[in-house]
Amino acid sequence: MASTGAVPIGNLIAGALASKIGSSNTVILGASICIAGSIFFMQQISTFRVRSGSFESMC
Repeated sequence: MASTGAVPIGNLIAGALASKIGSSNTVILGASICIAGSIFFMQQISTFRVRSGSFESMC
């Protein structure tokens, strides 16, 4: 539900950005932000596992 509600806002931001820097540059910027976010998450996942315990202990 949260992602469905955020889509119109993201589209508005992407459209405004595309009119300023071009559509291809907007797609490149969006992809770069996604890659940076995934790298950050990959670095933090071990911290999440240590804090919450292992998955096997939850079952």
